[in-house]
Amino acid sequence: GNGGNSGMSYPASYPSVMSVAAVDSRSYNRASFSQYNGQVEISDPGVKVESTIPGNKYASWNGTSMATPYVADIAALVWSYNTTCSAQQIRRILLASAAFGLGSLQRFVWQRSCPG
Repeated sequence: GNGGNSGMSYPASYPSVMSVAAVDSRSYNRASFSQYNGQVEISDPGVKVESTIPGNKYASWNGTSMATPYVADIAALVWSYNTTCSAQQIRRILLASAAFGLGSLQRFVWQRSCPG
């Protein structure tokens, strides 16, 4: 959510949903508008993200809705390498690679195996 508080928002706070916070891509600090609570699991850039707009143009936007597609894209990429992975396994891969850097994700891709 974009409330900039620790309140729960839905659907992001449901246990089956991966809640994404927005950070500034330059400092990696939490964006002032991004919610923070125990349900937030991962973050990605959500400040001044370039996006397409009508008329074949670009504009900069802020919001957790700008951060979430990064996580969804990586989840889809991980799943494309091993379609037998469950949603929970992909969630663990994302969390491990976010905490420990791209190397964890690259190891998964090379091994093409899902974590237990």
